[in-house]
Order: sequence, then structure tokens, then C-alpha cells
Amino acid sequence: MLLTQYITVLELAWFLGFKQLILESDVTVEFITKDFKKLNVNYTLISKARELLASDWEVKVQAHLQGG
Repeated sequence: MLLTQYITVLELAWFLGFKQLILESDVTVEFITKDFKKLNVNYTLISKARELLASDWEVKVQAHLQGG
């Protein structure tokens, strides 16, 4: 899932009033849960995702590794 898609899913779930959400992603988890530098090209998107995650709801973010 791309970072922009991740944010869109969070925004939609928040708009629809979900109070609990489990979000699985193959790559994005590391961007959202780990420290990042302000110089990172995705700084604005990462900040927006973290802002949404900090809203008044419960979101579980977990890695989903695709088997091959």
C-alpha cells in the first residue's frame, strides 16, 4: 500500500466514524512507526498519517508480508 493510499484509508475510516481499525501494510508500517528525519521526502505524508493515527480512535498497525 502506498503512503498516500494509507492516508486515504485512514481519512475515510475516520470520516465514516470507525472507532477501531486494523490496518495491514507491507511497506508503510516502517514509515509510520519509526523515527524519520524532517528531510525525508515523505515528511509531509508521514506527519499527516501520524496525525490521523493520534486521533480519538484505536488503530492497530501491523505488517503484512506477501508470500511468494
